[in-house]
Amino acid sequence: MKSFLWRKIIHFSSIIFPLLILTLEKKYYLPIFSFILGGFLTADYLRLEIRSFKILFRKFFGKMIKTEEEDFFTGATWVSVSSFLVSLLFPKNISLISLLFLTVSDNFASIIGKFLGKRKIFKGKTLEGSITFFLISFSLTLFFNELSIAKKLLISLFATLIELLSFNIDDNLTVPLLTAILLYFII
Repeated sequence: MKSFLWRKIIHFSSIIFPLLILTLEKKYYLPIFSFILGGFLTADYLRLEIRSFKILFRKFFGKMIKTEEEDFFTGATWVSVSSFLVSLLFPKNISLISLLFLTVSDNFASIIGKFLGKRKIFKGKTLEGSITFFLISFSLTLFFNELSIAKKLLISLFATLIELLSFNIDDNLTVPLLTAILLYFII
């Protein structure tokens, strides 16, 4: 439980990506995202390839690493990859919405699902967590006037399904990237 809470605290810190998008111009936040991504890729490379670094990494973060992250990227690296790609490929408003879904909706869905979830629906994910993801995503879209209510409902439902059904691909990549693609075509 303690490692879950630490993961959520770290995951909530990724709110820095949408906050930078909100407050800076693309020419300023994109190099920052690139630098952060480089740091996480380097850390993962060192963790996977250099035994002494792996031991050190495990000492500090070992209990937070999921089984599927043992031999590949961590969730933090996937957040950095998706933040960089979405901000590189899409306009500011689309990047902002899709990364808010990742950093806010996904975190709250995970917490609600873990502590209040009773009805498992897919690969350990709960109905309560998915409903939370949808409601928070829809609430976040209310700040974006360029979307009609129907489009807000559609994009929130789409992102919820992507989060629920992300099979063997980390949802830290699929949720923002696929949401941004859909937003690009409906805005």
